[in-house]
Amino acid sequence: MNNLSTLAMESDDAKDLVGETVVAPFMSQVNKYPMGFTFETAPWKGRSLFFWKFVLRQVLHSSGRGMFSNKSVASFLERIRVGTVKEGWLQCRKDYAVYLKRSGKVLIFHPDTFPFDKRDAYKVQSTPIEYGSRVEVGPWQIVPEIADSCMEDEAEAVITSKALADIDQLMLGDLRYFVKAPIPPGHSLPRPLIRISGFKKQTRPAAWKGLDLRIEQTLPLLGIDHTCDDEIGDETWALVKVRLSLKELGN
Repeated sequence: MNNLSTLAMESDDAKDLVGETVVAPFMSQVNKYPMGFTFETAPWKGRSLFFWKFVLRQVLHSSGRGMFSNKSVASFLERIRVGTVKEGWLQCRKDYAVYLKRSGKVLIFHPDTFPFDKRDAYKVQSTPIEYGSRVEVGPWQIVPEIADSCMEDEAEAVITSKALADIDQLMLGDLRYFVKAPIPPGHSLPRPLIRISGFKKQTRPAAWKGLDLRIEQTLPLLGIDHTCDDEIGDETWALVKVRLSLKELGN
């Protein structure tokens, strides 16, 4: 019995040691955001397969996400261990999105805020959205507003300003972009915007040019209804701001 007790104590000591020397340093650099969480890989990329299975299970389960399969862990290690990391989406899971940055940082997105599986995609209803009204889509709220007239002088600058500076900004769950909305002949207000499931090349707002198409096609965005582009005299326009934010963030 004494031997069993000693073994039990040594086992507990070993578990505590692993926690202090392995798990704690890794978990201390995990950052949580409204859209998901991030962690670094560069300081540990040379560690063993056992290490990565252990810490991945800890960080994923602690945030309510399922563990990668053995095949996905092997593929994950291949991507992070190369000399020059290739940035992009990883196929680690079907039910949530995983993105690897060139620095080795990994971004994990919650599936309710960023549905990676097409079966979970937000339903698109192309009904016009009134300016100043609030539309709720899943956990998101979307508000289109006609910009203040004092912004007309800086219109070109804000229209071409990117909706996202980088993918890290997406983690905050709050983004804004501007579009030029045509004003139909005889009207004082611009055409109302509609929900879209991804822009077309010819109709993509400048704020979304050059950005990741997967982001554009996943978020519930608003755009101009181009089915009315044959209207004669539809030449004047108004500057419109669109804010997309998670409901939990409030106004």
